[in-house]
Amino acid sequence: MNNKDKIIGKKKFGFGKEAETLLENLAMLVDSGASLSSALSSLVDDIKSQKLKKAILKIINQISEGIPFWQAIDKSGIYSVSTIILIKSGEEGGTLSENLDLAAKQVQKNRLFKSHIQSAMLYPSLVLGLAIVVGLTIAWFILPRLTSIFSGMKVDLPLPTRILISLGDFIQDNKFTILIFTLVASVLFFVLIVWVKIFRDLVFAIIRKLPGIKKLVKEIEISRMGYIAGTLLEAGLPVEMVFISLQESTNDRAFKKLYSYLEYGITQGESFKTLLSTKNKKTKLLPNTVRSLISTGEKSGYLSKSFLQISKVYEEKVDTTSKNLSVILEPILLIGVWLIVVVLALAIILPIYSLISNINDI
Repeated sequence: MNNKDKIIGKKKFGFGKEAETLLENLAMLVDSGASLSSALSSLVDDIKSQKLKKAILKIINQISEGIPFWQAIDKSGIYSVSTIILIKSGEEGGTLSENLDLAAKQVQKNRLFKSHIQSAMLYPSLVLGLAIVVGLTIAWFILPRLTSIFSGMKVDLPLPTRILISLGDFIQDNKFTILIFTLVASVLFFVLIVWVKIFRDLVFAIIRKLPGIKKLVKEIEISRMGYIAGTLLEAGLPVEMVFISLQESTNDRAFKKLYSYLEYGITQGESFKTLLSTKNKKTKLLPNTVRSLISTGEKSGYLSKSFLQISKVYEEKVDTTSKNLSVILEPILLIGVWLIVVVLALAIILPIYSLISNINDI
């Protein structure tokens, strides 16, 4: 592939449903006989996102200057590598409307895969956020008052109360420093997570290692692999191009290495059966069933169907795992919050109980 035909494939923006709808409508208009320029021009007014609208207007201008559609849309940064490959293949092979429809379904799948992780993490994030807000409220407003009350009591304070008093004193003495540090740390974290790819990848890598999340992410990646590979193969792309696309479209380092290994082996003339039977860390990422399905599909000549079957099976697994994850995390987080409440309650009640006991003894 020379530089002119090289795909950039660096997705810069996330337009969600609008980007998906754009491809679906574009496929229908092109299939009805409309030119790309006229089809895009008729769709641009319905786009709500100003960034997406600006990108599409730029694409229309580039097409009028003779730049191929796939190159123009690739430079826009709207879609990922696998989507651009489908569009390029359709434009050069005379099946643009069909491939645009496939690309729209692919974008929809990617959006659904992301939503699984987001939905699994939504409730835990809300509970954790609530716990942080409650903790800060207690530390900022309640602890200082408790400190002044308990400090005047002539009783032996229990350990939880002594810890609370020490914490309250520390917060009172350093409240502005703590406030400034919290604000700076929050802003810095947000900036790093948005703009610094290495930091963002590190954070996501840590999240992916969490129990439950690790399994979910792996199942999503296998399902996504199956769908992208099956879709691209059905569109007539060579196998090595499929795995180049998979390398570029994943953020998972382990799977990126696996796709690179398979792509290199295929270009060297090796079969999937040989490559996947080799015992190494890369191939162990794929369960035995997945490896068997790929090898069987290659042997029977139905490789694309095998990949799509893998995607279907693992999409069902993703649904089950994401639901189970929410069910498991909910009680764990609630128990954690209740433990904090119990400790605070004991820290407040025990000194009062001791004081009442002393009064009764008198």
